[in-house]
Amino acid sequence: MVDSIKKIKLNLPNKTYNEINDECLRLNFMRNGGVPNRSGYISALVSSFWPYLRDGEVSQKVDRIFKPRDVAGNAVYVEPTKEAIDSFQSVYSFYKDKAYGAAIRELMEKFFTLQSDERERIIFSNIYDDIETAIKKKKELIIRTYDRYKDKMFQYYFDPFQICQTGDRIFNYVLGKMYSDNDGNLVTMRLSKIVGVSFAKDQFSFTKEEVGRFEEMIRVGVWFSEYGTYEMKAEFTKEGMIKLHLAYKSRPLILKEEGNVVSFRTNDFAAMIYFTQFGDMMTILEPKELRERILDFHRKAVAKEGAL
Repeated sequence: MVDSIKKIKLNLPNKTYNEINDECLRLNFMRNGGVPNRSGYISALVSSFWPYLRDGEVSQKVDRIFKPRDVAGNAVYVEPTKEAIDSFQSVYSFYKDKAYGAAIRELMEKFFTLQSDERERIIFSNIYDDIETAIKKKKELIIRTYDRYKDKMFQYYFDPFQICQTGDRIFNYVLGKMYSDNDGNLVTMRLSKIVGVSFAKDQFSFTKEEVGRFEEMIRVGVWFSEYGTYEMKAEFTKEGMIKLHLAYKSRPLILKEEGNVVSFRTNDFAAMIYFTQFGDMMTILEPKELRERILDFHRKAVAKEGAL
């Protein structure tokens, strides 16, 4: 009987186990000391994805499906709560005579067929839903973030504008106005970096200028803030033009193409990530400061290689 289950041992296939490890790193799902919190991730996956998958059949989400217990190797122990057993009871027939652990493995296999940004929205569904509610009702939020490198929690007042996905379907970004020392700055923040939200008392509104700046952030790329963007122009070889249109991941916004001369809206961070891959397939025409920065990057790489 399902009611008699006290603990489940999941022996995961290598592929699934590695995917969970990667997801923990990607979404900051870590224990103290930087250890991937595999069992905690599985708990969040099951509690959020099962209702998502069986929409209409599981009416109530549970906050914690499992009490996680990690073990070495590819085995992960998870202990169901009473709420979990009650929840599983209503959908157990869907899996007929399958073992409990096998049912959860099947659930995880289906989960990993989804795009990365969709998985992020499901794992952080409670936070995602609260932010969407705040956007619709114009309610200010108190958000909490955790910096695992500093091992420190931060808390801010935050007015959310929009949740955006990137073209590469990897992450979700929350655009909004963040208050620190009473100064409001327009920022973008990865959904998975927010560890908790609560509703504040105040409501908010954005000025026409702020809405315009948010729209510019979306055009430029939501993974960058609105600060420090500028127009740049580069000339590409024939091979460079082909690569430009194939390498769309993290590509700065294209403003204009005139033959093999292309203008972009970018900033220093975006430019160094994207354009250093082109080598002699491109020449930066302007700004000169960016051209020197990228040339210096290649000079240092060559000097380091020569020293080996």
